[in-house]
Amino acid sequence: AMGTSELLFTVLAAMAPLTLVIAVMPLHFLKGGTAVPLAFLIAGMVMWALATGLLAQCADREHAGGFYRIIARGLGKPIGSGAALLALLSYNALQISVYGALGVYAGDFLESLTGLRVPWWAAALAALVAITWLGYRGINASARVLTVILLGELLVLALLVLRVYWVGGPEGFPTEVFAASQLQQPGIGAMF
Repeated sequence: AMGTSELLFTVLAAMAPLTLVIAVMPLHFLKGGTAVPLAFLIAGMVMWALATGLLAQCADREHAGGFYRIIARGLGKPIGSGAALLALLSYNALQISVYGALGVYAGDFLESLTGLRVPWWAAALAALVAITWLGYRGINASARVLTVILLGELLVLALLVLRVYWVGGPEGFPTEVFAASQLQQPGIGAMF
């Protein structure tokens, strides 16, 4: 029922680029330090290789079945079923934690704007109601909302990139962060 652009924006929105920059990148820099830019390039190459293989496998399938069908065909149905169960449990645990984080951040944001203290669970419940309503309205309504949110996220990130580019850091733009020696720093494994 979804068109190509709706599917594209839904998948891109699921990657949550702004959330990753705010929540995950500080941890990367804490553990990886100046090796982060090189690590991002390596991670991008690995993701490109995996995406290429996945697309090649998906193009050869008659039915959509996600990773279960690919894993079951390659490693057998029991391992495919285990992978599906692991994905189900992981996504549900992630969803629960995201509601908690959203509640805390939204409550703090509302307090900074209005001075009104909103409990985390009230903000999380409001998000759950909104998401349930979008689910009831259908996937196309959700895709349209996600498209608007994603475009807003990308605009914020583009402004951040321009600010960093124009202002730079105390050392400007050092190229040594891309040297292979960066991968010998302590804590690099935790960053990856």
